[in-house]
Amino acid sequence: MIQNGSVLFFVVVIGYILLSRSNQYRHRLLTGSRNAVLYESAFVGGGIFLFVLFVIEGIKTQFFGCTSFQFEGLEEARCSLDRIYPLPFLDVLAATIAFVLFGIRVGNMAFTDREMDEQIARKSGLIANVVLDALAEDHLVQITTTRGKVYVGWVILGPGISREGKVEDVAVVPLYSGHRDPTTQKVTLDIDYSLALDEYDEIFQNESNVVDTQSPHRPEMSVVIPMGEIALIRLHNDEIERYFFPMNTTVN
Repeated sequence: MIQNGSVLFFVVVIGYILLSRSNQYRHRLLTGSRNAVLYESAFVGGGIFLFVLFVIEGIKTQFFGCTSFQFEGLEEARCSLDRIYPLPFLDVLAATIAFVLFGIRVGNMAFTDREMDEQIARKSGLIANVVLDALAEDHLVQITTTRGKVYVGWVILGPGISREGKVEDVAVVPLYSGHRDPTTQKVTLDIDYSLALDEYDEIFQNESNVVDTQSPHRPEMSVVIPMGEIALIRLHNDEIERYFFPMNTTVN
């Protein structure tokens, strides 16, 4: 009975290893309750264990004429290796662990850490979705913080994801910065970083002897903004904003 309990324990541990190491399931593990994680670990581990047991049992009965199971009065039908193992189904447990580790490696190659972080971020809210879209399209964004500071620039990193699966921060290389009037909410951009960005990019290329044809968004020029301090974010387009007029303005 104790040995059977040990097998069940290892099955649950195997399921937990898969859930905690696989990018496909890690977010579910972080956000689920402890009871749910226990049940899911037992379900996943048990399912894989039964599959491997079925395969190994078929090999034993087909090619070796013996079985992994112990039947009363038919001790001779049990495989000799199973009789000397200190733990029942030890070979099945070992094969299950190998199968899980291989599956984790292959699965994480197909679904990377970055893709997992993006999936977590997109489920967290619309702000993270705007950040990810701007990052993918190299589009300017306008960010207003809870303190009234305004940045117009490019997203180069983010959103950052903590070990607990929380969306933490974003890195922006500012093109302009300014503030939003607390009374009128009008945006005033009073600092222009474009010249500094161009000069820094020229210095970088001269020192490294590398011509970078991409946008000169150097991490050294970035500002990291906690996601909790972003009060407003939108894509920034000067061409479109030329057509914005106050309601009391007459357009000819």
